[in-house]
Order: sequence, then structure tokens, then C-alpha cells
Amino acid sequence: MQFNLNGIVRSGGTAHPGEPENPANPTYMPLANVQVRLFDAGLSAPIDQGVTDADGAFHLQAFHYGASSIYYVTASVSEEVALMAVIGQALFVDNIVVNELTTVAAVYSLAQFFNAQQIIEGPQFGLRIAALMNTNIVQVATGDSSNVLTSPPNSDQTNAWRLTLSLANLLATCVRDPQTACPALFNLTTPPGGTRPANTIAAMLNIARDPANQVQAIYEQSHASGVYQPALDNAPDAWTLAVKVNDTGDVDMMFAGPGNIAFDRYGRAWIPNNVVQGQPYSCTWAMLLDPAGRPAAGEDKQRLSPITGGGIIGGGFGVAIDANDHVWLGNFGWGDESYYPAECVSELNLDTTAVSPAGTGGADRVQGTVVDPSGNIWFAGFQTHTVFVYIGGSPANIARYNPGDDSFDPFGIAIAADGTAWVTSTNSMSPQIVHLQLDSTNKVITAIGEPIRAGAQNKGVVVDSGNNVWFAAASDDPAKECIYFFGSDGTRKTFKGGGMHGPWGITLDGGDNLWVGNFGSMLPGNVFEGRLTKLASAASSNPGEPLTPSTGYTLPTAGNPVTLPNGDPLYGEGAEPCLIPMMRTTGVQVDAAGNVWTCNNWKPNFTIDNQGGNPGGDGIVIFVGIATPVVPKGA
Repeated sequence: MQFNLNGIVRSGGTAHPGEPENPANPTYMPLANVQVRLFDAGLSAPIDQGVTDADGAFHLQAFHYGASSIYYVTASVSEEVALMAVIGQALFVDNIVVNELTTVAAVYSLAQFFNAQQIIEGPQFGLRIAALMNTNIVQVATGDSSNVLTSPPNSDQTNAWRLTLSLANLLATCVRDPQTACPALFNLTTPPGGTRPANTIAAMLNIARDPANQVQAIYEQSHASGVYQPALDNAPDAWTLAVKVNDTGDVDMMFAGPGNIAFDRYGRAWIPNNVVQGQPYSCTWAMLLDPAGRPAAGEDKQRLSPITGGGIIGGGFGVAIDANDHVWLGNFGWGDESYYPAECVSELNLDTTAVSPAGTGGADRVQGTVVDPSGNIWFAGFQTHTVFVYIGGSPANIARYNPGDDSFDPFGIAIAADGTAWVTSTNSMSPQIVHLQLDSTNKVITAIGEPIRAGAQNKGVVVDSGNNVWFAAASDDPAKECIYFFGSDGTRKTFKGGGMHGPWGITLDGGDNLWVGNFGSMLPGNVFEGRLTKLASAASSNPGEPLTPSTGYTLPTAGNPVTLPNGDPLYGEGAEPCLIPMMRTTGVQVDAAGNVWTCNNWKPNFTIDNQGGNPGGDGIVIFVGIATPVVPKGA
């Protein structure tokens, strides 16, 4: 099948109504005699190519309708100036724009898929998710910012919209003044000890992959062009691009304390939710977002989110998906005992229908929930000081571990390659981690060795590909909060830095680097601005080295107060406005395109939240393209 693709290569976006045009630096400038190529990602040779006319227009043809992965277009303005745009899996648009903003969006969303020759390649699944994330940043049909960035919960509630426009201005300086601006840009974006970029795509890729390098100088250079507005008024902490999402699909069932995330074979995010927004009581729903962070829909296009049924009540840290595509949600419960869950585990199909009956097994107030290689489902029964296992996924076939110690408050669980489990206890008076083994035949869980007394308020735990154990120790005492590392060779270390404060949820990316969600201090009076921390993998030259700046990776405000999806202020009508869009973080996970999803679990002001009973944080913050991708099992 032949498909025609028309487009324009230009510098600048659409002129804003009412704004006077600057003849010396016009908003819109077509680029003539530019070589344009259409690619199917993974193929080194273009499908078609052409040259723009005097108006910057081009015409290309594709002789198949659906790409094996995704389509993208490159535009070679000169040897040093290259632009690009991501189209997606199918050529649904008749016309596209290639400009500086589409280049920023493409490079960030596909940052993990460029090879040394600037050819995009990688698993089809991850590339398609990256293309969907691209739509959160730009409208390729117009070359303008997406509605996601120009509207709440982004707009000027976060700096993401302005940050992308500042980066587009940075490229515009090079497009319009290549002799002066390109050398300056390439110098600023040369990695420490690395190779100087040869063109603008390589320069932008270096910013996306090392966003804390030369932050202030890049910000100053971006001000040499004012083509894209509104731009940043202040330099960011780093040039990370983070998109906030908070649409559950129903304003009567809003985000309020998302606890953790699990990705299914379709790249969709299953998210347990703590409370009713503005109240300290358990909610009866969870969220299901598509790979772009929007409410998921089924094959019949009917909305699936928010999810109800199956006994969901006050979800916490527990969510996992087994090999049979059953989704397991651990219910925790909030408020007084009447709001504790009657059914502590909810089991759902991928179409969100409940598997009946929902299990209990005495697993009171569940936190961590994981699946081992044999299909056994492990639960941290916080309230009953017990670890439970549904053997083979059956609520009628249960094994339990209870050390007879009421200070054992299980929280996080991680499965090692041999099927054993590492379980953290979050009781600060008796911090510990235990190593457990399941005998499924005799329905017995036993401890391997004595409990290891270490940590503080121990939270998340993971086991990397080298069988090394990492776990988070949160504390209001800065001397105690850290990441613990138990090496497979018997070494034990602790790691700090990179913006770490109150580490809570942790996850590994596809390169075994550790990503840490930070909750901050829970002391009265503390107001915490969320941040994300990255530590180097155990196999790196500097294991555990902080790879984020002292601020962590953040999502600052651009000046507007945070509002909920229904338009209400975060803390309610009449309350003092909140200017902190990224909040206290628990769960953190990496998707198949290298996007890091973080949970805004609690609101920033601990005094208000604790005394006023209004803890549930708003939405999910997605850092675009900054991690080595992780492909879900079965994808």
C-alpha cells in the first residue's frame, strides 16, 4: 500500500496570536534545500527521501502502512544542524512539521534507542512506548507543544512545558546562527572525558542522557533565542524532562496516594491507590494507565480506569502480575479500623474483572506483593507480622512465616534467582531484613540464618542480576537513612547522596542501576519537595556512586499552584496554595522505553497531612527516557 506524507521543515513554532513578529528573529522560518529522510526504526536505509522546496515543504512516500516498530523523519539542514520528528507506528497523519521542538521531543523520548550512528534501533515494544511518550511532549502535525504539557497538571504547575521550549530555543540558536552558536552548543554538550558532538541531535542526546552537566551555561545559551515562548525564567536543577499525569478517568475517583506500579504485557501501569482525595480514609479503587499515562481503554475503546471491585480497599505498596496475567493488589487500609480491608488481597484479570473469590488468608494490611519464578505470590502482612504465600497463586493453598516477634513489620519483598525471598521489616525500634525459603510441598516458610539487624524504617528491597541485595532504610535521622547493599560475595555497604532523603521505593533499570523514590522527613513542620535518586550498578567501576546531583532529579514549579483534576487546589478551597508538583515518593518503576514512573504518594506538608488527615498525594510523575529500559515479562 502506498502512503503519502507531506510536511514542512522549519525553525520555530506557530506564532502566538497577538504577539508581534520580530523581523530579525521570526517565530516561523521555513528551511529550504534540506535533505529529508523517512525511516522505519531499526532499518539503516531510509524508506524514502527528498529535498524541501523554498517554503520548507517536502513530499515522501511509504509503500507499507504500518512500521515494524515506528516511523521517524530526519532533516539534515547542514553538516552540523540536524532536526527530526517521531511519527509513530503508523502514518496516520497526512502532514507533519519538523522543527526544534519536535527534535527535543524525539531525542528525549527515544534517548535509549540511538546507536552511535544516530540510527534508532531496539525492541519494537519499547520503541512504540517511546513514540507514545513523544505525543505527551509535542504535536507532530503542527510542531507545537502537546496539550498534555500546556494544560494542568503541567502547564505552569510544572516546569516541563517551559523546559522543552527553552531546549528548542537552544537548538534554534544553532539553526539560525550556525557559525557562532553551533560551536558553543557543542562545547557545552561535550561529556566529561567524552567526544564532542558533531551535530545538534548528538548535542541534544548528550543533554538528555547527562542532564546535570553544564546546567547553568546551557540555560544561559538558551536565552540567545526567544523564538519559543514561554521559556524558563530560572535554570532547572537538571535538564530532565518530567511529565505529570493525574487523570484516573473519573474526577469522582481521583488519585490520592498512589503507592506503587506494575507494568503488564501491554505496557500499561497498574497503580494501587491509598485514600479518597482530601480524606484520610481508604478508597475502593485503583488506576490503570496506558503507556503514555492516560486512562487505559479496552479493545472496545471503553474506559477501564479507575478499577473497582475485587475487594479493593486502600491499596498500598503491593502490586504484582503473574505469568497467567493475573494482577495482585495488596490492600492496606487507612483511617480507623472500620476502614481496614475486609479482603486483604484483590486478584484481577487484565480486563480489570475480578477473579472470584478474592483471597484473604489472614494477610492483614498487605504492603509488598511479589511473584516468584514458580508462580507463588508473596505478601507482606504488616498488621499480623506475617509473610504469606499463595502457593501456585491459590488462596486456598497458603504458607506463612511469623517469627513470633511483634516488632517484625514486613514491608518490602524481593525474590532472588533461586526463588528465595528477602523481606524488610519497617519497625524502627527493631530494624531488620530476613531471608526466607518456601517449601511449597509442606506449606512451610523458614528463615535462612538469623534475621539481619540493620537499617531503620526499612522499605523497598530488590535483588539485582548479580544476586546482590539492595534495600532502603528511611529515617528522620540523616545519619541512618541510606541504601544498604549486601553483596553476593558477603560484602556489606551503605550508600547515600544524589538527593537521597527518606528513601522508600527502589527499583533496578535494565542496566542494574538503582533508582530511589524519596519520601523525605516525617517530622512535624517538614515540607518536602520530591526528588528521584540514581545509584550506579554493582557491576560499574564505582558501585553505588550517586549519578544524580545533590538535588536529585526534580520537577520544579513554574509558578502556578498545584490543582487536582477537578480544578480544586491541592489542599482544598481556602488553603494556602501548594507549589510542589512532585511530592513524597514511594513506588518507582522503569518502563520498556526507559521512562521512570514515580508515585506522588503523600502531599508535601507533613504537619498539614498528619494533623488534618489529608495525606493522599496527587498523580504520577514520569521522567522521560532517562533509564535503561526494562521490558515486562510476556511483552
